[in-house]
Amino acid sequence: MSYVVEDIARQLKAARLRKNLSQRDLAEKVGVPQSHISRIENGNVDIRVSSLIEFARVLDLELSLVPRKLVPTVQSIIRSSETEQFTKAESMQKAVQQLNRIHKLSDELSHKYKNINELARVSRLAEQLKTIPAVTQQFEQLDKINKQLKQFQKGIGDISYIQNAFKELQSMRNSLVYATDDASHRIEEPQPAYRLDEDEGQDNG
Repeated sequence: MSYVVEDIARQLKAARLRKNLSQRDLAEKVGVPQSHISRIENGNVDIRVSSLIEFARVLDLELSLVPRKLVPTVQSIIRSSETEQFTKAESMQKAVQQLNRIHKLSDELSHKYKNINELARVSRLAEQLKTIPAVTQQFEQLDKINKQLKQFQKGIGDISYIQNAFKELQSMRNSLVYATDDASHRIEEPQPAYRLDEDEGQDNG
C-alpha cells in the first residue's frame, strides 16, 4: 500500500469515526457494500475519484489539489483542528458523566426523601444541562455539586446541601442559556450617528 493510499484511507476512517458512523452506516449512505468500505479503509482497493468525491460529500470533507510546498502547512492545520475537536469532545464527555451521576443520585434520593422537592428539580436540571455545549466549562462546579449530593446521601450534610445544589444548577442553566441566546440571537439595532432637528420638531405641526 502506497503512502498516498494509506493516508487517504486513514483520513476517511477518521472522518467516519468523528461522525459516529459504522462501516455499515457509511456503506448505506454511499450506496456500496460494507465489505467495500472495509477494503478501502484497509488500503486493499484503489478507490476511484468519483467514489472518493461521494465519500467526501457524506463525511463533510472537501477534495482539493494542494501545492506540494503547502502540504505541511495544510496538514498542520488539520492536526490542530482534529486536536481541538477531540479536546472539546472529551470535555463534553466528562461534563455529561458528571451530570449523569447527579441525575442518577438525585433520582435515588428523591425516592427516599419524597418531601424534598428540590431533588426532582436537580434531576431535571441535570438532564437539561446535557443539551448545552457550554456546560463543558462547568466541570469543577458539577464535580462539587456531585460531592454535595454524595455527602447528603451518607448523612454528612443536611437539606441545605440539596438546596444549594439546586440553586447552583439553576443559576448555571440560566447563565449558560442566556449566554447562548445572547451570542446567537441578539442583534442590536443600529443607532443613528446624529438626529436631524426636523425629527425633533415633527410633531409640532
